[in-house]
Amino acid sequence: MARNCPACSTEMRTETIDDVQLDVCPQCAGVWFDPEELRTLLARDPLSLTKLEDWTGASVTQKSAGPSIRRCPVCQLPLERYHYLYTSSIVLHACTQCGGFFVEDGELGKMQEWLDQSHRPMSPEEEARVTLAEATIAHDDEIHRQHKFLHLFNVLQRYRPGWIGLMP
Repeated sequence: MARNCPACSTEMRTETIDDVQLDVCPQCAGVWFDPEELRTLLARDPLSLTKLEDWTGASVTQKSAGPSIRRCPVCQLPLERYHYLYTSSIVLHACTQCGGFFVEDGELGKMQEWLDQSHRPMSPEEEARVTLAEATIAHDDEIHRQHKFLHLFNVLQRYRPGWIGLMP
């Protein structure tokens, strides 16, 4: 059964990349990943996102003319937006029913860049910023703890039990 692109509604074609069959839009170069396809592709070649981006980008003839309602090409339900790896600025569209997701043209390269940055060692400047941030957090936690103790001692001072004055 033919699948239509969630972005521009063009009929997608099936392309085989590293023995993984992907649905690729010839119009906007978007790629539909069924569940586990991206994981399988990355397991076979960690740099496959960049290669796939270069490969699909060359076939683009025209961008989508405007905004569209994105629907799953498999089950036709509306897609949900989410951030790739939760913390990136890359927004993907996923189907909550079948588990597939759509990647627009240009996002595969961004995903690879994000993966490369998250796995590279920190520069000395980044390490210094992280150390400073951790020290600031520890300092703020200690100040907060001391304020709690101060509040407790102030309360205890105001409400002294009657037996305290009787002790020698």
